[in-house]
Amino acid sequence: MRCLRELAHQGKTVTPKSAEVLEDDFYMDDLLTGTDTKSESIRLQKELSELLMSAQFPLRKWRTNDRAILNHLTESGKTEDLLILDKQESVKTLGLLWNSNEDVLQYEIKQPNSSKVTKRRILSTIAQIYDPLGLIGPVVMTCKQIMQELWKLSTGWDEEVSADLKSKWVVFCKSWNHLQFLKIP
Repeated sequence: MRCLRELAHQGKTVTPKSAEVLEDDFYMDDLLTGTDTKSESIRLQKELSELLMSAQFPLRKWRTNDRAILNHLTESGKTEDLLILDKQESVKTLGLLWNSNEDVLQYEIKQPNSSKVTKRRILSTIAQIYDPLGLIGPVVMTCKQIMQELWKLSTGWDEEVSADLKSKWVVFCKSWNHLQFLKIP
C-alpha cells in the first residue's frame, strides 16, 4: 500500500484523478472505482494503467457493467497482458459477489452445519462472515449476541450448547440461507 500511496503522490500533478483513485479506491489488491460517463471511464483506465505501469504494476483483471468500455479495453491492444472478465456470472470482490449484468452486490452463502451444535462450530461459522461494507449489520449483530451468550455460559469447546442456545442457532441457520437472495444495488 505504501508503494501505491507514493505512486499517487508522484502522479498528483500530472493525473490528479488517477492519483486520487489510487489513494482511495484500492482494497488489498483490488481496485474498485467508478465514473459518471463512459469517456471518463476510458480516460481513467488509460491514466491508471500508465501511472501504474511506470512502477511496473500492470492492472490485469477488468470487469465493467458497460459493454462499450469492455470493447475499448480489447481494442486498446495488449490483450495478452489483460484478463478481461467478460462472463455472465458474478465476480468476487471484497468478499462479495458483483453481478455486473445487474450491477448488484450479492453474498455467497455456505449453509452452516446445525447438526451437532458446539461452541467450536458456532464460532467457526461466525468467523466466516465477512462484511467489510457493513451491509448485513443485523446478521452480524445476531452473531455477536449468540457469541456473547456462549461466553457467559462457559461451555466447553466441543460439548453441545444448551437447548435454548441451540434453538436460537438453528433459527439463525435457517434465516442465514436467505442472504443469498439479497441484492444490493
